[in-house]
Amino acid sequence: MQYPTTRSLFLAAALTAAVGACSAGGNDQPDSQTAAADTAAPAPAADATDSAVAEAPAVAETPAQEPVDPEPEEPRHLGTFQVTYYWMAEARDKGPATVPIYRRKTCKPLAKVSKSFAHRLTLEGTGKLRDGRVVNTAGACKCDSSPCFFVVKKYKKWGVGVGKRPLVPYRSVAVDPGIVPVGTMLYIPQLDGLTMPGHAPYGGFVHDGCVRADDRGGNINGKQLDLFMGKRSHYRVFFHRNRLKTLTVLDGSHLCERHGRTVARANRNSI
Repeated sequence: MQYPTTRSLFLAAALTAAVGACSAGGNDQPDSQTAAADTAAPAPAADATDSAVAEAPAVAETPAQEPVDPEPEEPRHLGTFQVTYYWMAEARDKGPATVPIYRRKTCKPLAKVSKSFAHRLTLEGTGKLRDGRVVNTAGACKCDSSPCFFVVKKYKKWGVGVGKRPLVPYRSVAVDPGIVPVGTMLYIPQLDGLTMPGHAPYGGFVHDGCVRADDRGGNINGKQLDLFMGKRSHYRVFFHRNRLKTLTVLDGSHLCERHGRTVARANRNSI
């Protein structure tokens, strides 16, 4: 049996140490195939949604359209009416004031007037006394004479119609309520464009055709309008200029509107 020599043992130890060092050094270096694989690895695929968004063509914006106003409704034709005229009676005559007029509620005398003025006052329904007061008919009564009257408030300087509606020259008309209800707005083409007699604020303007049924009369029947002129002198000038005896009457509910105590066209382009 042979035993290893000291030299052989030394060589064996040195070989073992060399093999261990090679193994440790190999772990510190990257594997060449793995590095190549990592380098050649393809980039991740692009998201299909992102691609579609990127490639979608731009859509042109549609300009906003301006709103279109609806066509105005055609006014309803009410027919051809006979036209008459009325105004506020004025106590300017120099005859003796001997005829009493009475208050309806108390039958106390309201004033004494001339016989001719009493007749005109009863006919027109509204009048101005010599002292400046404006009186209006209050209808039939059981006093010593009939009809009776009441004093109109000062701000209603032209008198009142049905329901104490203030009368306005060239804007108020008296009607047969069975044909035209009181309060109805009316449009009269023949008045549109005519200059009214008198001075502002009640006259001297170009009419727009709008009137309102503010009054009624005992002698108004059927298709008849009684146009309130304010003063008799205004009636004379108006009739001399225009000679209107009949009028075409249209429903003015879509053409006319209320302006304070009077009426006017809502839209000049509506016809």
